[in-house]
Amino acid sequence: MNDSIFILQLLDGLPSNVGGKPVKYKTVHLRETNVNDELTAVQLAERIKTINGKPTLLVSDDLYRTALTMRHVEKFTCSGLDDIGQDVLDLEMFGRLTTYDLQRIEERCLVVSMAAQLRYGLITEAEFDQIFAGTTNTTTGQIGPRAEGQAAAVGADRDQDQPGPAMLTDFTATNT
Repeated sequence: MNDSIFILQLLDGLPSNVGGKPVKYKTVHLRETNVNDELTAVQLAERIKTINGKPTLLVSDDLYRTALTMRHVEKFTCSGLDDIGQDVLDLEMFGRLTTYDLQRIEERCLVVSMAAQLRYGLITEAEFDQIFAGTTNTTTGQIGPRAEGQAAAVGADRDQDQPGPAMLTDFTATNT
């Protein structure tokens, strides 16, 4: 497996303070996660809230996604400084990333996960390429949106009931 998918250069970096000087860790090293990482992410996303007078354990989906992304991080590096590894990385520190850098890390985590699926034979190389190269519209040969579901036939069979949003257009359209 190519190690370059595990290393990502950030645009803004992870802000930190070393010796009273602000620095930004702009390189992140990623890794594949395991079941323990998923369990840790669930624990990080859990919150106890009082609902109807009873303490209730809730898990935030957004916080879980961010925590699992953080568990993909092996370390942040900056030339000449000590690494920030998983042993000291927490959600508060991870939350200092810009939303754009977080998005870049999430996208790279997807590539890492899909590469693992390819390596284990869960998807084919053609499927992997299709996911990351975009899909081609079979009628026009262009990359872009495709007519799926009822979109191509909306209104074609006005006399037949259609489920979902097409039904609303079928019954509200008039031919005058």
